[in-house]
Amino acid sequence: MKLFKIIFPIFFVIFCFNICVAQTPSQTTDNKSPDDIVTRLYELVTFDSTATPNWDQVKSLFIDEAVIVLRTTRDSMSVLDKHEFVELFIRDSKKYHFDKTGFQEKIINPALFIIFIKVAG
Repeated sequence: MKLFKIIFPIFFVIFCFNICVAQTPSQTTDNKSPDDIVTRLYELVTFDSTATPNWDQVKSLFIDEAVIVLRTTRDSMSVLDKHEFVELFIRDSKKYHFDKTGFQEKIINPALFIIFIKVAG
């Protein structure tokens, strides 16, 4: 599998999580920490050429109100909901032929992530 650097850069992701008092446990991804959820996201979108990500699992990591901000070029960002995020990833998968090469995304510096907590109430 080839390692792609900056073809699909995810430099930071903004998650809007509700505190668990406003949600049932199943809506909070089993009470995982934001770091655990981001790590799981990277695991789900890393695949070899013989596999396809489970996009429903990817979407399940986000609450319905999630806002995902991606750096999509050297000097621009896109603001997406969870469905647009998956659609963009699928589109880039086809564009860059990930079905032939696979795709690997790694967290190199966790400080590049900004995580906001939306407090219920």
